[in-house]
Amino acid sequence: MVPVICIAGGSNSGKTTLIVELVGELKCRGYCVGVVKHTHHDVDLDTPGKDTSKYTVAGAGAAALITKSGLSFFRPDAPGLPLEEIVEEYFTWCDIVVVEGFKDADAPKLEVRAVPGVHTENNIGGVIGIVAAHEVDTELPVYAPDDIAGIAGMIEREYLQKGSRSEVKLWVDGEFIELKPFVKAFVGQTVKGMINSLRGCKKPEKIRLKIGR
Repeated sequence: MVPVICIAGGSNSGKTTLIVELVGELKCRGYCVGVVKHTHHDVDLDTPGKDTSKYTVAGAGAAALITKSGLSFFRPDAPGLPLEEIVEEYFTWCDIVVVEGFKDADAPKLEVRAVPGVHTENNIGGVIGIVAAHEVDTELPVYAPDDIAGIAGMIEREYLQKGSRSEVKLWVDGEFIELKPFVKAFVGQTVKGMINSLRGCKKPEKIRLKIGR
């Protein structure tokens, strides 16, 4: 599925700056990058009083605003969706998703350290590298904050060139269901075989199937 990498670290450690520069570098390398930001603050994403806000206040499960400059999508009934479900629901067309926050997610993480001695490596799992301007006592790879090409190169080698879209994941009524390897292979090969026989669908790379409402 779409590879995900989280950028973790304390407040004002430089996470957003790093993500902005990574997005630009990966885009220059030809990749479509999605970004997800997680915050514990309550933020009004839809302007109160506007039409889309009226729709959601009235009880709409989702509302979209389409303009010449882009698409905005509002879904007030899903404030606590797991990161995996967010990616699979809204980012399947991306090559990779870079996440700010979600330190508890089951995804590889780069930890940004702005101050020597202040870190979260021991408090979170899945840390694959450290981004810091100072010397760090660790066995993990350490990248300078301005080494964007080096960080992007690592991501490209480990999560884009080696990545596979043949993985199968299943959610039933919003609950993630763990599938055994045999079942994943059976479902994937069966669906691909049927779709490959359809006119105009030879050798599909991205498949999304929804059953039910």
